[in-house]
Amino acid sequence: MQHPQARESAERRRPGALIRLGREHRAWTLADLGGRLGCSPATVSRLERSARVADLALVHRAALEVGIPRHVFGAAEDHNKLSSRLI
Repeated sequence: MQHPQARESAERRRPGALIRLGREHRAWTLADLGGRLGCSPATVSRLERSARVADLALVHRAALEVGIPRHVFGAAEDHNKLSSRLI
């Protein structure tokens, strides 16, 4: 069964919310995910809270780490179109 918050976050194109759900599902702290990504816990927190995405590559890496497939964020779409919607 799909998590209702995950469906809503995907439909609203809120990648940070999906990443947070994935991280929490794994019982990882901000520091745990940051360590896996090579960034600070504060950076992970900003990524999860922000509706604006400054680093699309970091979003994709974080999503993969927590088990969210890239296609959920439209990775197959034209990069410029996706960036303009997220930034």
